[in-house]
Amino acid sequence: MTTSIRQAAACDAELLFKWLNSPDSLAGKLLTSEPVKWVSHKRWFEDRLDSLNVHIWIIEENGTAIGQVRFEFSDGAYLVDIFLISEARKKGHATKAMQKCIACLQGFVKSATMLRADVKSSNFSSIKLFEDLGFLQESESNDFMTLKCSIAPAIVN
Repeated sequence: MTTSIRQAAACDAELLFKWLNSPDSLAGKLLTSEPVKWVSHKRWFEDRLDSLNVHIWIIEENGTAIGQVRFEFSDGAYLVDIFLISEARKKGHATKAMQKCIACLQGFVKSATMLRADVKSSNFSSIKLFEDLGFLQESESNDFMTLKCSIAPAIVN
């Protein structure tokens, strides 16, 4: 099992659209509970690809796309979003992919940077993932909790 990541490209729009509207993806979202229309997704995705404040990676297992990680800078922190297809869960892909994506992000940032994950309180797998990666719980409401982690820029010799 080889977990790798690659930067998302325009050709990934349909794949991400399919994942976005899958029932298990919608069930895990805080802000989106209804299917998203293609026109809205396409515009959203193109805007994200063009933004210097957004980094999206496709997670692959042996060359097959199995998920995505997105870091989107807003309000002084990178908001983290991760999705894995159901068949790829509980196999260590999320941890490996997040470690690789964080290392890539460290190559982009110029100073210490905060990562923030807003996770449904009932999503125990995601909470454990972020805690295992060193995120600490900052706050909790009835529906979700916020976990944060600070990263430093990569050291280049």
